[in-house]
Amino acid sequence: MLKLFRTTSPYAVIALLILSLFLKLGYLIHAPKIVSFQDQILWSEFSKGFHFIFGESAFLMTFLAIINIFLQSLFFNKISRDFKL
Repeated sequence: MLKLFRTTSPYAVIALLILSLFLKLGYLIHAPKIVSFQDQILWSEFSKGFHFIFGESAFLMTFLAIINIFLQSLFFNKISRDFKL
């Protein structure tokens, strides 16, 4: 099943990034306030640091979340190619 995620085409990766940005366009335009729960220690420290640097920009936090998902998908693709899953 993981062969579906193994790709070496950079155009497919760029197309997925554009598609994810298009699907999140509503959140990027009218971004909600980012909330972290009590047991999300790493995310709360991360968001405090960004709130200190960039202020209350929910747009920036949503954009960083999209970039984070994109980088995780690239890493997952690398793992599936390296181990031929």
